[in-house]
Amino acid sequence: MSHWVSLLSTELSTSKYYILHGGFLSNHLSQAVIALKKLGAPDSQIEEVVKHQVAKQETNEGPTAKSQDANVGSHNGDMSKLLGQRKQYYALTSHYSSLLHNQHNGCLDSLVVGEFSKLYPGMVGSALHGLIHTGYGLSEGAPQLVCEGLAYLHHSYAPLVINNNDAEVQKKFGKGPLELTEVLNKVKADEQLRKFMLEEVKKNWVVEKGLSRFQNLCLVLVVKKGDNLLSYANMTKAPATSGLGLVNWLLRCSVQLYSMAEVKNDFFLLHGATATWALSVILQKMKDNDQVVQICQAQLCILIAVYIARDSQALSAPTTDPPTQAIIMDRVLSLPPNTDEHVYKMVQICMAMMEENKQDTELHKLCLSACEIAINNKLII
Repeated sequence: MSHWVSLLSTELSTSKYYILHGGFLSNHLSQAVIALKKLGAPDSQIEEVVKHQVAKQETNEGPTAKSQDANVGSHNGDMSKLLGQRKQYYALTSHYSSLLHNQHNGCLDSLVVGEFSKLYPGMVGSALHGLIHTGYGLSEGAPQLVCEGLAYLHHSYAPLVINNNDAEVQKKFGKGPLELTEVLNKVKADEQLRKFMLEEVKKNWVVEKGLSRFQNLCLVLVVKKGDNLLSYANMTKAPATSGLGLVNWLLRCSVQLYSMAEVKNDFFLLHGATATWALSVILQKMKDNDQVVQICQAQLCILIAVYIARDSQALSAPTTDPPTQAIIMDRVLSLPPNTDEHVYKMVQICMAMMEENKQDTELHKLCLSACEIAINNKLII
């Protein structure tokens, strides 16, 4: 374990700095550090970024932790009773740590495969941050970070509710007639779905949760309109319909959506891309292809919900050639420490995709365009 990952697992962990601050804003410290580490940033740069990140956090006894009973003692009985309750985060972290050591014999891959399989339907909770935290931790083989991420998924669980139980529905995924952009054009034209979202978000069952407007809009869509989202997801045509080929296609789609959106550097579309990268890290550990397909299907439903919640923006391909990889790397490693951490994450996942697909010039152009957007434009929340 590297020096920085060791620090993130101890004195910089969420055991000291709570997983949330300001009520519903997530702690991105571990992701910022891991992204910079993967980009090859010098320790001096990471140290300055850490100082900036720490200044934003609340402690484990801060107002958000207190409002969520984060430090209440161990939960007696069925931990599923805490699912999506946004309570007792530290009891949940201890629970997953105990599972790792007592049921999975310390095997991190086994823990993730076993527990994420139960939690993935609710991964949109807290704007996908539980998923992102888990995937970033797993990418570094860091047990503490993975347990934190699983606990956060459990804490913020917001289920994608599908009422259609037809087993044939899953088999249709990736075999539709349309490209994703064509499907999103249909989504954009669906005024009835948009109107439902905007009316339902005003209701007490949503408002009483005290979340951000974006999280509320997504919650309405995944809980009340899951079948609509699934119908749109199943219209898509993928070059591969199973395994890691499907995962890689989904990741590419998430970056494409971010890059083509009318609003340049949309915070939540960027989140969709980094979350899909984190998901790809997790799915590489899974051997059950049917399960991989099912989880990819759920993630595309969520990406479509994110697109709707962000006003179903017009999409268009970038019209200019992006800078070279060398220029992008020089820029990102020259940014000031108060740069939003999402910039580092976007560049990091794009560089990883390019490294894994060295001969795919079209993908390289897409990734470099995404990097340019993230570096040159203010993040729009």
